[in-house]
Amino acid sequence: MKKGAIDWGVAQPGESPGYLLWRISAAWQRRIRAALKAHKITHAQFVLLTCLVWLLDHGEEAVTQVALADQAGLDKVTTGDVLETLEKANLVKRRPHATDRRAWEVTATASGRAKVAAALPDVVAVDKAFFGSLKAEAGSFLGLMQRLDSAAQDR
Repeated sequence: MKKGAIDWGVAQPGESPGYLLWRISAAWQRRIRAALKAHKITHAQFVLLTCLVWLLDHGEEAVTQVALADQAGLDKVTTGDVLETLEKANLVKRRPHATDRRAWEVTATASGRAKVAAALPDVVAVDKAFFGSLKAEAGSFLGLMQRLDSAAQDR
């Protein structure tokens, strides 16, 4: 190592899990953005709208803006900004929560549900193509990502 050189902790960038996660995530997001472009929706809008529809379809009767932010893994300010855009596009409706004056209840409109139904197959196709190279390791990889996600949320 050269005098005064930084100790990188790895011999090559490709040995850094964080660096690889960054590169993989950026490549995957480019493909997702391209798939969503035809649907005239951003990735953040798609994630929030899809999480909302999922929660509503799986038994949640009243989804708060905070619960939606938590489900999507986004901060509350970003969630509010994205929901404002989705509301202007008539894809969601927000109203004051029935029992918590500080909370907003969010629901998907028929147009919002239609947007998810139209875009979801394209996003699933991107996932299948992108992660398809893992073949037999796909289940193990998913399990590892779930462990990382769980550990990241606990902090």
